[in-house]
Amino acid sequence: MSTFIVIISFLALFHFIYELIVLPSIRLHLRNQLFSLRDDIRHLKINGLEKKDEQAFWFVHDGINIFLTKIPKITFLKLIKFKEAHDKDPSFLKEAEMRISVVKNSSNEAIISIFRSTSDILVKAVIANMGAWFFYLVPIFVLTVFMRQLSKSISGLIVISQEEAVKIFPKERLRIWSSGC
Repeated sequence: MSTFIVIISFLALFHFIYELIVLPSIRLHLRNQLFSLRDDIRHLKINGLEKKDEQAFWFVHDGINIFLTKIPKITFLKLIKFKEAHDKDPSFLKEAEMRISVVKNSSNEAIISIFRSTSDILVKAVIANMGAWFFYLVPIFVLTVFMRQLSKSISGLIVISQEEAVKIFPKERLRIWSSGC
């Protein structure tokens, strides 16, 4: 029991350090990268864009602006809610696919590159935001897998023959009620 308390205490300390010291620095770094990408895409606009790339520019620019303040809120659960919204409302999915298509089919490679870089940054934000929880969830996952494997092994033990049981438990006295089989 004391080992369990020590382990939980270390996990809590790690979680505290990660959430209050490390994670804000990671978020700031990701936010600064988004500012840099926004500056890059604005330079494209200032230097002149072709008319056909205007819509792609605004989609990427506005997306970056939205997520500049949302980095702490981008979590795995938010992605699940986003997927559920897609699944429930086909028009939502159709709109998102149309916007992605406009950006990916842009003739300006810089816009496409900035879009991909923004996507990479947001993936890093999701991973960073769930970082401390990872250490809580991994033991649960490992325990679940172990219990399933143990259950399969126990099921195999239940149906073994008397000869196999003696091999496994050689020093134990086995009392078996024969069913006549």
